[in-house]
Amino acid sequence: MRPRLLAETSVPAGDAISHVDGVGWIVARPAEQAVAVLDDLLRPTARIAVPTGGAAFEATVRGRHVAVVTLDHLAVVDLAGSLLWRRDQPVEAVGTPCTPNCFLDADGVLWVYVPGGDHLVAFDAATGREIDRIELESQIGAATFWPHPDHGWLGLHVVLGQDGSYSWLLRLDGDRIDCRELAGEVLTGFTCGGDRYLAMPHVDGEIGIHDTATGTAVAGCDADGIPGYPTDPEYILVEAAAVVDDELVVVGVNTDEYETDTEEHLLLSTDDLRYVATVDYGQPMTTYAIRPAGGGGRWLTTGHDGDLVRLWQLPGPEASWST
Repeated sequence: MRPRLLAETSVPAGDAISHVDGVGWIVARPAEQAVAVLDDLLRPTARIAVPTGGAAFEATVRGRHVAVVTLDHLAVVDLAGSLLWRRDQPVEAVGTPCTPNCFLDADGVLWVYVPGGDHLVAFDAATGREIDRIELESQIGAATFWPHPDHGWLGLHVVLGQDGSYSWLLRLDGDRIDCRELAGEVLTGFTCGGDRYLAMPHVDGEIGIHDTATGTAVAGCDADGIPGYPTDPEYILVEAAAVVDDELVVVGVNTDEYETDTEEHLLLSTDDLRYVATVDYGQPMTTYAIRPAGGGGRWLTTGHDGDLVRLWQLPGPEASWST
């Protein structure tokens, strides 16, 4: 299957790019102490200075606010880069991974994952008031937030390296955080309707499509036994993946036992995780190249010619989907 190339842009190695519904894309630029905002087609729309002191940081943008979190502090600025509030929260990096993260939701709540004790904190983004704080069951880790399409819930995944991972579904119930653990290991996004989510393996070796309300697995398979995909040569499933739309997910596999730093990308059905097609980009992909793009038949890939990232779209129904 040959996808359509929608757009490409340069993102220097070490700068993290992520999709934000209703915004487009944001790029954390530690060397510049700035956040770059791109539209849905990767065109720059804003560059916002942020107070990070040159440290590595994670960022989130929503409405009039930009939030950044480092191992030392949390700060919120407006779209002109003016500081609205700051809170010191030093974290001792006694293990790896140890990466704080943050997410601004549509209701003006700033969610922050704080490693080193592993707390989840909800703040009023405008004032900095702490709404609630809970201690998670994980320990030191690195977190990814996954917005749910109905904006009432928020997904959170925390990976603990070799010690496994946890995933939760979150919301505010009044001024209290309601936190429900999700089945499966690595939460990797929700379908466009929000009724199902993709869970990739980290330790247990199973891919799963789960019902969001109950956690029940509606489809599942072993990582080394994707239905309909040849097992000769043997392959290794890569953890990076994305929900493409309600019918398809894209995953990566390495087929040469990492003799090269390349992978193939496969489209799988969300109904039964059966192999649908191999993606033909016209060039090899580097390992861990897949990034989600908010569904809608799109996904992003990294590692092209050094710094290029590319945005792809499923072809129309008239295109060839031969495998």
